[in-house]
Amino acid sequence: MIIKKMIIENFRQYNGIQEVEFSTDKEKNVTLFLGDNGAGKTVISQAFVWCLYGITPAFTKKDSLLSKIAEETLTENSYKSVSITIFMDHANKEYKIKRSMNFQMKNDKITNSNPILSITRTENGIDKELLGKIVLMKYYHKNYLNISFSVEKKSIQCLLI
Repeated sequence: MIIKKMIIENFRQYNGIQEVEFSTDKEKNVTLFLGDNGAGKTVISQAFVWCLYGITPAFTKKDSLLSKIAEETLTENSYKSVSITIFMDHANKEYKIKRSMNFQMKNDKITNSNPILSITRTENGIDKELLGKIVLMKYYHKNYLNISFSVEKKSIQCLLI
């Protein structure tokens, strides 16, 4: 499995839509994140965990998923989306895993919807929804993330350190 990119929308420190591209070079296949404290390096791994497993081990409140800037721009009856989309290749097929959640301002309080998970496979330019055919194996450790899932009885696994 090759993880190609991640699109982050209004998640934690990331306001608006931000794209993170990972190295897909066979020789230079490591992506490094450098930045000041609080700049969002750890949030990248938290985004993987939330997208794939629907859990947020580093913080407890669901409303803390929404970026502060997005939260401050909410007006009565308006909403903002939080989403993480991961694009990966496996066996000459592209997979897209997306978890999203809406936050809305109602009566001066922020409410949120249940997260929605969608998983698609692109083959020959055609997207196919796979949600009912995927089993995500949950294994998260503070030092690494094991991405393991089964798609149509074929196991796909990747270890992020």
